[in-house]
Amino acid sequence: MAPASRRSRPARQGRARSGLIAALAVVAAAVVGRAAVADSTFPLRVDVVPAGAESGTVTVTPPGATCATTCTYAEPAGAIVTLTPVPGPAVDGLKPIFNGWGGDCDGEGDCELTMDRAHAASAGFVLVPTRGRVPRQLSIRRIVAVCKGTRRLVVTVHTSFAGPASARLTRRGHSLARWNGLHVRRGTGVLRLALPRRVVPGWYGLALRVGVLPDALAAGRAVHVACGSR
Repeated sequence: MAPASRRSRPARQGRARSGLIAALAVVAAAVVGRAAVADSTFPLRVDVVPAGAESGTVTVTPPGATCATTCTYAEPAGAIVTLTPVPGPAVDGLKPIFNGWGGDCDGEGDCELTMDRAHAASAGFVLVPTRGRVPRQLSIRRIVAVCKGTRRLVVTVHTSFAGPASARLTRRGHSLARWNGLHVRRGTGVLRLALPRRVVPGWYGLALRVGVLPDALAAGRAVHVACGSR
């Protein structure tokens, strides 16, 4: 019987070592998993419409950066990011004012986003005359990209005055399309803008100008186009 007992002892030691190795593997996997979660990030896209510091910028905190066109940031998972709109200075009798958020932000003040997923936000600015008693108003209420049939943008516009208008579609600071000879009526109306073939799926900025310089007003908004090229 003694030899059998001696033979079983290595087997028990082998099983003990296997159990210890398995336990260490579980602990290591948990540590790696926590590190992966801690190191994960989500993308944040910020658009300023119309693009350019002359209309306004957005301060993104963290990291404390200033965005004047289209910017993308990798934010830590779970972080609370604050977006602050900052209108640009008055130039040539026109003063930029913040006109509201689009995308994952809304309202007219600072926007806070919890980075539990990817986020996108657009800040719209409008240029208003610095002279005159009654400030005129212009805003882009909504933009819908229609892909069936004639591809087009359906733009809902609200303005306190009527006048000639023009629109421009941009992406990453480059102009892709321009529509002249438009006209808007006082109140809420709709503009239908045919999309050129070179427009591919992605985010764009639409800038609208109403009136005649130097008294024209401008407004902008980001729009996502899902139409494929054809």
